[in-house]
Amino acid sequence: MAELKVIGNAQNLDKQSKLVVTAKLDFSADRNFPGKLFTRILPSPYAHAKIKSIDTSQADAYPGVKATCTYNDCPIFSQTLTYWGQEVAAVAAVDPNTAARALELIKVEYEILPFVLNPDDSFKAGAASVGTWAEGNVTTETKQNRGDVDAGFAQANTIVEDTIGWSGYFHHNCLEPRSAVAYWVGEDVYIWTCSQNPSAHRSSVANVLKMPQSRIHLVSHGTGVAQGEKTTQEHAILAAVLAKKAGAPVETHLNRTEYMSMGRHQYPGKGTLKMGCKSDGTIVAIDATLYADVGGDTDPPSRTRAAGYHPETREQYICANNRNQNYDIATNKPKTGYYRSVGDPTGSFIMEIMIDQMAYKLNMDPVQFRLKNLITLANPHQDLNRPYSSVALKECLQWAADNIGWSSKFHAPGAKTLSDGRLHGIGIAVSNVAKGALAVSAASMMHLTKDGKVYNNAGIARAAGGTNSAVCHIIAEVLTLPYDDVMTGDWGNMDVCPEGGGQNGSMRTISYGAACQRGAEDMKTQIIAAGAAQLGIDVADADLKDGSVYSKSNPTKTKKISEIAAANSTVLVGRGYTWAKVLQRDIPGFKAGTACETKTMDACAVEIAVDTETGEIEVLSMTNADDCGKVIFRKGAEGQIEAGSEHILAQALFYEQIHDQATGAVLNPGFLDNKVTTFLDWDDTRCKNTLIESDDACGPFGCKGLGEPVLNAYVAFNNAFYNATGKWIKTAPITPAKVLQALGKA
Repeated sequence: MAELKVIGNAQNLDKQSKLVVTAKLDFSADRNFPGKLFTRILPSPYAHAKIKSIDTSQADAYPGVKATCTYNDCPIFSQTLTYWGQEVAAVAAVDPNTAARALELIKVEYEILPFVLNPDDSFKAGAASVGTWAEGNVTTETKQNRGDVDAGFAQANTIVEDTIGWSGYFHHNCLEPRSAVAYWVGEDVYIWTCSQNPSAHRSSVANVLKMPQSRIHLVSHGTGVAQGEKTTQEHAILAAVLAKKAGAPVETHLNRTEYMSMGRHQYPGKGTLKMGCKSDGTIVAIDATLYADVGGDTDPPSRTRAAGYHPETREQYICANNRNQNYDIATNKPKTGYYRSVGDPTGSFIMEIMIDQMAYKLNMDPVQFRLKNLITLANPHQDLNRPYSSVALKECLQWAADNIGWSSKFHAPGAKTLSDGRLHGIGIAVSNVAKGALAVSAASMMHLTKDGKVYNNAGIARAAGGTNSAVCHIIAEVLTLPYDDVMTGDWGNMDVCPEGGGQNGSMRTISYGAACQRGAEDMKTQIIAAGAAQLGIDVADADLKDGSVYSKSNPTKTKKISEIAAANSTVLVGRGYTWAKVLQRDIPGFKAGTACETKTMDACAVEIAVDTETGEIEVLSMTNADDCGKVIFRKGAEGQIEAGSEHILAQALFYEQIHDQATGAVLNPGFLDNKVTTFLDWDDTRCKNTLIESDDACGPFGCKGLGEPVLNAYVAFNNAFYNATGKWIKTAPITPAKVLQALGKA
């Protein structure tokens, strides 16, 4: 690869950072249109019920109320309620307090139905129906087989079997709840919302409201964290419905309690695994039965891929014989949906405890056991027989181990006590992530201003600062311009921006970046042609370097891009589209153009101290390594992995949504009790992070995604706890109560 002058430059700042730090980034709730109304939503007081009758007449007559809606006139509401807190009715009024008071006037008669919260109970024959699917509580059952598992176990000298999970069920807890403002002009609806995929959400609104897509004008600018939670737009649809009825702009902005029940949650997973190894540590067979609790709603990934979306049990270790049985189970808990990396943290949680158990039984170092069996670039995908476009899983693992001091700190379980009496533990985990891959649904459009600057109109959301700036690096590199000369024009405005795809799956930098590379190459061709005409040379003799078109036969003849733009009769516009998921260059054993698989890999190691009297865990040190291909926007990438380390800690020790088992009610619907980490909980000086550059053969300039993989391997904490105590905690999070229970003290 030629020397890069813009990509990876550590000095380059986020293009929109000034908007953020000066509070000028506009969020949907900032749209203060004259006469804007405010919404409050009536939640279900039951975990499972059917609405027999509903009367909003008193609420409609309440002073200040302008509109109400129920399942009778709002397509996002349902007559059947499958979890506590589900939307029953909504009121739009002149202020939030008036709307809240009007909710008390809505009369609802419910048929209360049996409910089930525990997925282990929901799975049993004769369990109460959750009500999500007519055919029962098992919403999906799939099977995947590779090789001959029984023959594989016959070769094994050592076999380990265990049931692991449930992993954590928790709300995404974004700083900005679901939010939207909508108003109508004739038959057209204008919507400002927080979205991870503005293009798809414009289509979704059109489909649900049965309108032409051309009449949906959707804009998503500021999005205060998304993490997979803002992949659907039912509350934007609610705002549109109420705005139509009220004849005025309507804001739907969930309060924290509403958000904790009406928003998406990470689904918990459980696995019953059996693994067989030869005496030298070679894995010869894996048999996994996987379960996912998908809650009481039909959003993705329910009924599609939850339990089966755990590549860690099938892909990250070389094993010729693998069998997976997958079950998605409905319960009467608030809806689950996409979380950062969806099934990968859960898959890593289940698989990496099993890996540690096998390593200890073989009397092998857990790091060395992993290194022996992890996939490499020489191993094509074991099910699809396609090459990986890059693999640095072993490199991530080795870096994490080396930088935590694994070789000197690892010890037998329960063998090390610190000077203050606490138990010392060290653990490690890896994840081969089905995220960060290229998807083909993206287009770019950019134009060259008369003063030689490039503006890129991005059809993507600013869900987390990074992608808009990353693609500016790519455009600048192709056009040989300084980074400061390439800027984001509008973004997330689907009236003026082409489809950029979703800020989910960590796909945007690789996928939208590919479209922007092609768009910049299109503009480069036009700039060279215009420059050649102005220089009076043949196009074949012209090229672009350091922001100037020059003659290859006579390099003294040059013209700056800014001069070319000023003199050109028309504004130059570049456009491009994402290429297919194929190798862009040869790799050993495979030619360019071969269909491939792109995966991102990560490893986390953690060193902890366990207080056996209080059950408290202190993080002494932590390392986190992520294979991101090529770093495009370095400050953004570093920010992602630093924040990812905090999420690892949060998933391991804090994130948990608690329900009243008698009613199904959420008992901790706020930041006070539904805890997120702060600087009081997290000393980032104890954490080392790195980005492993594997130079991906599919992505633009060798990049792939990294926003999700950086938080997957939180199960390293469970492995560290076993190393400290000799006791397993096979659920998440690890709370002081669980610690004391494991130690026989509670």
